[in-house]
Parts: sequence; C-alpha cells; structure tokens
Amino acid sequence: MGKYIATVEDHLVLPALVRLPKGEEHFRGRAGRQVPVPVSIRLLIDTGSKRTTLIPGLIRHLNPQASQPVRVATSLAAGTTR
Repeated sequence: MGKYIATVEDHLVLPALVRLPKGEEHFRGRAGRQVPVPVSIRLLIDTGSKRTTLIPGLIRHLNPQASQPVRVATSLAAGTTR
C-alpha cells in the first residue's frame, strides 16, 4: 500500500486504474482465457468510511475468481458473498 499526498479543495478525487492482480492476469493469459483490460476510474476519498467498494459493473467487467466468503454491510442490509 502506498501513500498519496495531494492538495484538497472541496473534496479529494484521485485518478486510479482498476485491474486484476498481476498474478491472476498472468494465469489467465497462460491458460488462454480472456484478460480484461484495466479500467480508469476516479476515487472519491471518504475519510470517515470504513470500507471501499467498487460498483457491480466494474466487478462484472473484471470477472475476478471467486474466493472465500466475505461479509458485506450496507446501509440497507448485510449479507455474505464471494
């Protein structure tokens, strides 16, 4: 994890690139599977937040491998997902 320093005016928005981990990209390429292209996004930093999430469209685009179940909590409900 890195440290990013920037000036703040009204809010802090950072450019970012979302992609699969390099290892998974390499594995997919060697297996002849499709490797999704990285997606440029803008991150809005909320210093009061405990979590960071990606919108479902980005997750569908990246199509990451299922892993261990995790608990997701939103303002409306909580549940478990992979």
